[in-house]
Amino acid sequence: MLNVLRKNSQHWLVMAIIVVVIVGLAFFFGYSSRDTASGQTWAAKVDGQTIKMGEFLTRYRNIVERYRQQFGASFDEKMLEAFNLRGRILQEMVYDVIIAKEAAKNDFFISDEELRETIASVPYFQKDGKFNLEYYKSILNYNRTSPQEFEKAQNDELIKRKLHDFISASAKASDEEVVAQHKIDNDKRSISFFKLELPSNNKVEVSDKEVKEFLDSSYGKKQAESYYTANNDSFKNGDKVITFEEAKDNIAKDLLLKQKKQDMVEKLTAEALKMNDISKAASVFKQKIADSGQFSRNSGSLPSFTGSNANDVIWSFGLSKGKLYSRQIAGVDYVVALNKEYTDNFNVNSKDFNSYKDEYISKRGNQEYAFYLQELNKEWLKKVKYSPALSASFNKQD
Repeated sequence: MLNVLRKNSQHWLVMAIIVVVIVGLAFFFGYSSRDTASGQTWAAKVDGQTIKMGEFLTRYRNIVERYRQQFGASFDEKMLEAFNLRGRILQEMVYDVIIAKEAAKNDFFISDEELRETIASVPYFQKDGKFNLEYYKSILNYNRTSPQEFEKAQNDELIKRKLHDFISASAKASDEEVVAQHKIDNDKRSISFFKLELPSNNKVEVSDKEVKEFLDSSYGKKQAESYYTANNDSFKNGDKVITFEEAKDNIAKDLLLKQKKQDMVEKLTAEALKMNDISKAASVFKQKIADSGQFSRNSGSLPSFTGSNANDVIWSFGLSKGKLYSRQIAGVDYVVALNKEYTDNFNVNSKDFNSYKDEYISKRGNQEYAFYLQELNKEWLKKVKYSPALSASFNKQD
């Protein structure tokens, strides 16, 4: 729910209401009375503060009922168990207590007046532009939530917002950093490429003499035996197992063919790369040249390259014009050339510089807050105790 915190309090609170009252059920869990067979009255204890089992169960029952209303006949409690939502909601409830305690340390609190004004500003609870108590109660009642429960949830969200704003306000960025980041986001390029495959007219053959010499050598025989063991299932003909002695000549031939082809590809590649012209290089391999299309440093993969990843993107930004390169991606060899560069000209005098800088600092603030929460979680880990009835579910959390 922290993702809904925004500068405009009305907008973020509307989203918070949707999250808490409607969409929030996605974070909750399937739970049954067997989990309280031990008679325990608490779900977790956080530095002396107790999360009561009754609160835990109330949240469960309300949410499961919403699941049933939303999904109807397709609702299946096994789905809830599969996602271990029991552990997730327990973590959420513990997390809320930790946040509240940290907020209190920093003297963050929400007055009754502030809470009333915030809730009254929500259009869902208004009639003719004014807060309507009956609308308010009926909407909460429909969603099986009491005013007390809802107001506590909103109080917690407002406190989280204050803590978020306090931590994220420490984020800073120089103009140089902003320009550099914009360049990372907006510098683009495209590359030309073709696959390194031997032309069909390049015949590669292995003689019986080469097979015998390969198997007579200790290295060759060991390679053949390793191949046989690794591909054991391939050496069967129905129920009959083809022995190594029966298969070794074919194995040796295949290994030698593969090595010869690889040697030939490497030789042709070395010749092609010397040309510094991808059209001429493609003619050596009799391949057609393709173009990747534009991509930036932020791209997760190279367009048109199956199995490529962010590392391949980073590598491509080191290419220079007028030079050819070879690259293996997902087991496929390519010859690559830089095609076009699209340079970002953004600077401090650009008309949208200030708005981009604000957005950049805001993102950095969110990162600061996320890091703060990670450290907070580590600090509080030793202060949290889980009910034996629920700890097994929590420990399955990712």
